[in-house]
Amino acid sequence: MKKREGICTVNYRIKMLSIESIEECTTVYTDVFNAEPWNEGWEHRDDKGRLTDIFSNRKFSGIGIHDDDQKLIG
Repeated sequence: MKKREGICTVNYRIKMLSIESIEECTTVYTDVFNAEPWNEGWEHRDDKGRLTDIFSNRKFSGIGIHDDDQKLIG
């Protein structure tokens, strides 16, 4: 995040997701669905299995949003 004259700016980058990003995607997935409003109680290993199934589908196309530090945020 960059600060300029009291204003914070964030440059988002959109990238295609691949199986190589499964760990980072699993963390985001788990954090999102264990928070409000869902509070689902997912476990990392279960989420990873679910996402691996999705990523393995030959018709899968995933897009991720990354912050300035290249961290996946959505």
